[in-house]
Amino acid sequence: MNQMFKNLNLLKRDMVQKSWTIDSFNFNYNRHKYIVLVKLFSRGANNSIKKIPKYASVKLEFLRSDDLSNSLSVFANSYKIDWKNIKQFREFFGIQYSANLGNIVQQFNNRFAKFIPTSVNPGKSIVEKLAMVYGLDGGNSKDPLRRYCYAVKRNPKGEKRSIYNDDKTKILREPLYNKLKSDDSLSFVYSINETDEKSDLEIISNWTTNNKQKTT
Repeated sequence: MNQMFKNLNLLKRDMVQKSWTIDSFNFNYNRHKYIVLVKLFSRGANNSIKKIPKYASVKLEFLRSDDLSNSLSVFANSYKIDWKNIKQFREFFGIQYSANLGNIVQQFNNRFAKFIPTSVNPGKSIVEKLAMVYGLDGGNSKDPLRRYCYAVKRNPKGEKRSIYNDDKTKILREPLYNKLKSDDSLSFVYSINETDEKSDLEIISNWTTNNKQKTT
């Protein structure tokens, strides 16, 4: 059996090695641009999924670049994408009904397979980063709008940073995340207002100053 989507396995392996639970890449089809999210079933990322098929290796989520709320999610592995609802597939990608729809699906798969990267691309656009935040499990409808980090805070004793907050910061503020990630009792604080955003230096300096005041 042909591993048409073999790059998914390579991408998944690279994501695991680099501790990413979600990644994205761009895909163009039928004169529309899409952002494709690749989600792994690890670190609690599948909590919202009631039933994962045994064959599934990853979950794919297609989002329209011009409307991130317009999306289509499917399970996949290196051999196939599970387009269970063909009508939904056809309508989402703007494909006209025809008697040879099976051939069209095959043509779509052949095209899509060429876009799948073999490793995580660090050079994400802001739209891709926002799509990844929207696609994270564990958030709520309002939280993705809060994308301007301005502080860190100490969680109540014994509580660790949530997987959602961890992944969100790794996506939006990776340099800051890398500096503070070892202390999992810290959470990153976000605002909906761009004017609230602070630099890495300001956030760390403010945290250090406030922490010293509390211990003196």
